[in-house]
This record gives sequence, C-alpha cells and structure tokens, in this order.
Amino acid sequence: NFLPVTYLLPADTSIFTEEFRRCPNAMWIVKPANGAQGKGIFILNTWDKFKKWINKLTSRDSSSSPTYVVSRYIDKPFLI
Repeated sequence: NFLPVTYLLPADTSIFTEEFRRCPNAMWIVKPANGAQGKGIFILNTWDKFKKWINKLTSRDSSSSPTYVVSRYIDKPFLI
C-alpha cells in the first residue's frame, strides 16, 4: 500500500483509539496540521503515552483544540 493509514484528531479520536488498541506494536507519527519546519512532531508507540496525550487533547474546548494528523510510521520509506 502506498499511503499509510492516517487520521485527523481530535475528530477521528474514537476510530484511532480502536486502531491503536488493535495494533499495539505499531508506531504512529503525530504532526500538527498547521505546523511547519518539523515543530511539534512526535512518535506515539505506547499505550501510556497515547492515553496521556489523548486525554490532554480531548480535555480542551473543541473550538480551541488543535488538529493533528496521525499516520502509521513507515520504516524505510521509498522516496519519490
């Protein structure tokens, strides 16, 4: 498959939570949707880190919550 599985959070939080539980050994790369220059990018790879981050994200007022793009991390990607 050419494109990794990708979610927009917080809108896709419940779907992403199911996928995270289904694939506990997967690594996910999290990027701010309005970011640039690599600022704010991090990796989610443990349930504890995920729960801490998702609780912080969803506890905010929905109108002020930033949007994140979360994609399954691709090890050794082919560059085009």
